[in-house]
Amino acid sequence: LAAALALWGARPVSPPAREPAPRDSAPAAARAEARRAPLPGRSVSGQVVDAGGSPVPHAEVAAWALGAAPSDRPQVQADVPLQRVRADAEGRYRLTDLPRGPLRLLARGARHAPAVLSLPPGVLTAPDLVLAAGSVLAGQVLRPDGRPAVDAAITLVGSALWPAETLRADADGRFRRLDVPPGIYMVRARLGNDAAARAGVRVTPDGPVEVALRLAPGARFVGDVRDEAGAPIPGAELTLAAGGLSPLPRRAQADDEGAFALAGLLPGRQALEVRAAGHVPLRLPLTFRAGEEQRLTVELVRGATLEGRLWDPQGRPLAGARVRFVGAEPQLAPPPVPGSLGVTAEVPPLPLFGVVESDSWGGLVGAWQSSGRVTSDAEGRFTLAGLRPGAGELVAEAPGLSPAISPGLRLVAGERRGGLELNFTAGALLEGRVLDAKGFPAEGVIVSLQAEREPAPRTLSANADGTFVFEGVLGAATLTARSAALPPARERLVLAEGERRALELRLPEALHAISGRLLDPEETPVPFAVLSVEAENPRTPARRTVPTNADGSFSLAGLPPPPWRLSVRVGSYVPFEQRLPRVPEEPLVLRLQAPVRLTVSVRDAWSGDAPLEGTVRIRSENLPERSLALASARAAGSVARLAVDGLARGERLEVRVEHPGRLPASAELVAGEVDELALELEAAGALRGEVVDRFGEAVSGARVRGPGVGAEVPETRSDGAGRFLLEAVPPGLVTLEVWPPEAAQPAPGSRDEGATEPTRSGPHRVDPLGTTPGIRVVLPVEAESPAEDAPGPEAAALITTGVALTVATGPDGVRIVAVVPGSDAARRGLRPGDVLLAIDGEATLVAGQARSALRGPAGSAATLTLRRGTRRLRRRVLRERHVVPDE
Repeated sequence: LAAALALWGARPVSPPAREPAPRDSAPAAARAEARRAPLPGRSVSGQVVDAGGSPVPHAEVAAWALGAAPSDRPQVQADVPLQRVRADAEGRYRLTDLPRGPLRLLARGARHAPAVLSLPPGVLTAPDLVLAAGSVLAGQVLRPDGRPAVDAAITLVGSALWPAETLRADADGRFRRLDVPPGIYMVRARLGNDAAARAGVRVTPDGPVEVALRLAPGARFVGDVRDEAGAPIPGAELTLAAGGLSPLPRRAQADDEGAFALAGLLPGRQALEVRAAGHVPLRLPLTFRAGEEQRLTVELVRGATLEGRLWDPQGRPLAGARVRFVGAEPQLAPPPVPGSLGVTAEVPPLPLFGVVESDSWGGLVGAWQSSGRVTSDAEGRFTLAGLRPGAGELVAEAPGLSPAISPGLRLVAGERRGGLELNFTAGALLEGRVLDAKGFPAEGVIVSLQAEREPAPRTLSANADGTFVFEGVLGAATLTARSAALPPARERLVLAEGERRALELRLPEALHAISGRLLDPEETPVPFAVLSVEAENPRTPARRTVPTNADGSFSLAGLPPPPWRLSVRVGSYVPFEQRLPRVPEEPLVLRLQAPVRLTVSVRDAWSGDAPLEGTVRIRSENLPERSLALASARAAGSVARLAVDGLARGERLEVRVEHPGRLPASAELVAGEVDELALELEAAGALRGEVVDRFGEAVSGARVRGPGVGAEVPETRSDGAGRFLLEAVPPGLVTLEVWPPEAAQPAPGSRDEGATEPTRSGPHRVDPLGTTPGIRVVLPVEAESPAEDAPGPEAAALITTGVALTVATGPDGVRIVAVVPGSDAARRGLRPGDVLLAIDGEATLVAGQARSALRGPAGSAATLTLRRGTRRLRRRVLRERHVVPDE
């Protein structure tokens, strides 16, 4: 929203009037005098009707001026209604003495939702203002002790209701409004120093909406505003906005002694902005606590004032140009210019820091006049006040002309400097078009122009046919087109005075779009849900987010090439995820699902007790892995029961139970088809021994693998002294398989003819919960001799920090060949044989590149994209310190 308002503030102003005569001629002076004379007013008439076409009698109609103050009415404030009238019994109205520029009309009638209409310049008869039936918003406000909050002030503001409305609670603390338009609202109640608020209240035409508010002690904020000399500043304006951006801020004005007070503030973090004429505005972050009083003395520094005049390329005074002072030091940005909330309905211009609680149209306070940006008058004169002391330069901008920039200036607090003059030049006209890789127009692509003689880049969005226009460009400049995360298209050029240049910018990839609708399990459209699309191609790691419309529809354009991963999260529904490998030919229909529950029952087959130690992991193809502690399970006799909620019906799941000293137990099922899953934990044992070469020297980094249960295969490596401890081994007679450190190792259960044959040792007896020691494995290789200055046998093992696994390049890409037992990689379910597709979004091409990306600080996470058979997995694994073979 802030970005949209900033772009709105950077829009072109109306082109200035041009006169052919020189500035020192008598006719020019006469024409300038004529321009200062008031022009005839404009009248607009029309009718207010309901949705069926019947007149709405006695409806209220108001008119606003759109954009900057019109040149014929410089005193007009763009966010203050120009005029309000009451329609007659036939719903007809007439507005008189209006400016010539674009207007916005707002009509309101009893039991109807307000209607807004934009009117272009010159139109005298407006189309019918159609009022839809309003919805009912009602509720009750209670005091902290539960008694009705009689006469509490209830303020309502939202995406389709403007200005803010204030109601009063009756003797039962109740309030009711019958003409609320559908939308999303904030409701705030206040009585004395008690306050309460509800955000995100959704009003629909389906039926009345009830809101219950219980007041709680609020905060109180008092203090005074003074200048740098300690003198009070009467009339200083203070605004508090939650989070720095609020649809309903609180505002106060300092009295003659500079003192102010605000009561009934909601607890939490808020941003305070203080402004006073002739002073530099100040913004401070504050935190309020319930029931506390916070005192603060605010000091404002006197600002500097600059006065001057602008001249066009023909030497005539230039009216309507925007003038600002660009400082070399950081400054407080001016408040947002009037703009539209633009969430679910069109509303009149709304300054974010200008709305205060009120029960009338006068509740809208005019936007503060920015001290950092003004518009030149009919004689080209301008005055910039309240500027922050320091270095900077004046910048003046007008449509079709190259910006005029002053030499460097250094401002002193409180100084007033006049006689400044800036002369414009015509510059060049730059016309262009953005095309994608296939030659189609790229709509909505952001195009920026950075000219060497301009202090900041100019930015706009390409039209539906991909075209764009920059006026008043002069000298060397760089033109850049960007869309999503695609590589940008750039063009560097030099433009001369009066030149007209046309060019094309071609993006390196074609852009795509998807659309569709989101439905709930009852096939009802789901509005205002947040839908995200993430590109999986590591070259274009774009992520786009869009809300669904009121009818559940959505549309996303300007996407990089697929594949994409689409996700939606709505309330209590199961999070929806879908992979789109190609651009859909038809609009998508996405259906949310109600969650189902799975009860996991775990029994310790060795002890016969309910195991209350360990972890239950739930894995699925489309949803993130979930881990639940058995300590939170409910013991029912010899079984530990754990409820797993929020599962998607029909989703294939893998449930795995891990417990110290026990073999992992796992099962696969389909959610919704099985309500309860029973798993038993079997006791495990361990093997301890050493690996040596044919000369009896210790072999570090040797891979030791034992038999497993199903796909669970225990594996470890020998340390620097050749020692190993292999845990989670099934009881009974087992045979070990051991490979040298650099040997190619096959995945469990596979037959790779190019793999090295292991050395087998055994059988060895493994007792439940016991450790079998004294195993010695002799490899038919010669261990590398340590260097003479090596510190000892422990140095034969390379200790590193990263993801605890080993990779190798195979015919189908980079494959995991070993996972360190007990590591986070093992706990996350990574297995030898998994193909590693990407690390942190970067595609893996060879093993050396993958090893480099896997390393990093201990505790940092790496996101791995894997392929296991026909399944595609994503795991987030922590890097840790571990022993690996010396590579």
